[in-house]
Amino acid sequence: MAGDVPPVGHFGLPLHTNTGTIVPVTANYKRGVLEYYLNRKGDRPERHALRNLLGVLAFQQGQRDLARQHFDRILSEGEDPGNLNARANLDHVNTVVTSDNDLPDLETEDGKRRQARRYAEQGFAFMFELYDETVTHQRYRQARDLYVKAMELAGNLVDHKEKEDWHFGIGLANFKMFSIPATMSAEAMKAALDSAVKNFRAILTSAQADNAMKCDAWFELALTVNKALKSHILRPTITLENLTPQACLDNALQVSPDNFMEARIQARKAYFCYQADPRNGFQEAIHLLERSIELDSSKINFHAYSTRANIYLEEYESSNNVDLLHSAQADLEHILKEHVSPWDFEMLAKVYLYLAKSTTQEEESKAYIQKALQNCTNSEKCQDGANRPSLQTLREQILRYSDRH
Repeated sequence: MAGDVPPVGHFGLPLHTNTGTIVPVTANYKRGVLEYYLNRKGDRPERHALRNLLGVLAFQQGQRDLARQHFDRILSEGEDPGNLNARANLDHVNTVVTSDNDLPDLETEDGKRRQARRYAEQGFAFMFELYDETVTHQRYRQARDLYVKAMELAGNLVDHKEKEDWHFGIGLANFKMFSIPATMSAEAMKAALDSAVKNFRAILTSAQADNAMKCDAWFELALTVNKALKSHILRPTITLENLTPQACLDNALQVSPDNFMEARIQARKAYFCYQADPRNGFQEAIHLLERSIELDSSKINFHAYSTRANIYLEEYESSNNVDLLHSAQADLEHILKEHVSPWDFEMLAKVYLYLAKSTTQEEESKAYIQKALQNCTNSEKCQDGANRPSLQTLREQILRYSDRH
């Protein structure tokens, strides 16, 4: 990306979808999520950002005709015929050089709106492209900066739906940034937290925002508050906001538009419940997770399976009940077939290490150790997986145990 101004379209952006290896499991999961939101967004302008990203993913997977369909749909009458990114993306698919003459006149309100939407759609791509996890905030900084450019250029020229989507993008990008504290100074973390809360609240206090939008904002605000409360740097700031993660999730649940969102909310409520009281919260957390999976058992709700496995694992560490390990193993092996994550591979490696330690059968223990090491390798192969210090520590523990036995 040259300077602070990206090229028009998505194919010139430093997206993993453009430059990295596309893992089919991850691509299928991402497509499912994007298609869900495309259906839910209805006539909101963000549908164009979703279709642009779906088109890029289709093209990079060799589905050129499907990519054209996505871009053509954006540019069709009644949609957004002047969409800058879709035009540039379609030119790329058709191997046509995009002309600079197509750039908008920023002296006009229409030109400002088109340019701002271009920036916001590119910011959306950085936020939601084909990406497993991250240990740096660079991609989220790029997303935030692009959304801010859009807001500054045309925030007062677009309708409330588009402005709400931009507020949400800025808020989410800032939350993601301060969630990776090792990459930011204390002042930068505080600024990111302030911006996240401010932008989510802009949606929540809007008389025009619909329940689906408010549900998303309450949900992400819950995660924002929870993360901030864990930081000695941010805790004083968020305490002044008089918010709790549980209250935010309760508010989200009241305006949840469908089973998908209710399932996500219940999964997070389970985590917060167990986190607040590990000694007595186990049964309630598992109940909430079962409710979440009942509402949505698909791969899109992977977090419910992952959270349940994590709680089983933590409960085992205080009880030594091997049945909990097998339950965690079942959840992780199930969901990793449909959604890969360095965290979940690492967690499964730890489960196998504990299983190796729990058995009295030497050959069975060796088999568990090999599975533990394989899952460490699987975690390393994920984007940024090799950069996770906790994974290196776990691998060393596995090797030390293997050497002793």
